[in-house]
Amino acid sequence: MPERVDINIATKEELATLPGVGETIAENITVFRAEHGRFAAIDELLDVEGITRRLLKRLRGLVTVDTGPSGSPMPESVDIQLSSTSGGDFTEHSVTIAGVRRVERDEEAQDLPFASSAPTDRTGLATLTIPARSTIIGQVTLRATAPDGELLKSESQAGASLPRKRDT
Repeated sequence: MPERVDINIATKEELATLPGVGETIAENITVFRAEHGRFAAIDELLDVEGITRRLLKRLRGLVTVDTGPSGSPMPESVDIQLSSTSGGDFTEHSVTIAGVRRVERDEEAQDLPFASSAPTDRTGLATLTIPARSTIIGQVTLRATAPDGELLKSESQAGASLPRKRDT
C-alpha cells in the first residue's frame, strides 16, 4: 500500500496528485494551512473550500495528519524572479524546483524527492511552495522554461540556503 500523504507537510504539488484534488483544491489546502496552522484531524479538511464530504470520504484512506510537535517544519515558499537582458513578457513561462527532503517519522529518517512548479506572471515572478528549508538535503535544481517547453535556464544550488526571493 502506498504511503499516505501527510496534509500538514505536503506541498501543493503532492496534494494535487490525490484523486479529486487537482491544483485548485491543493492550493486551497496550502492557503488554509498557512492561515490557520496545522490540521489536527482529517475531518478539518471540510473547512477548506472545494472539499466536500464525498471527496473527504475518497481521501480518508490516502491522507494522514501527523500533528507532530508544534515545531514540526511547515512548507515554505520561494519567489523566483526571471530576468532577461531584453526585458520582455514572461507570460506562460514556468519555473520548477526539484530536490530531496528528509522526513522523520517514528525516529526513522526517510529521504523523499520533491518537485514544485509554478507559472510566472508577466514580469517573470513565480512563487513556489517548497518543503521547509531545514528539511531539504543537498542540492536543488531550478529550471525555467518558455511556453513552448524550451529550457531557458537550469542551475543548482544548496537547497537549505534558498533565499525567500531569488533572481535567475
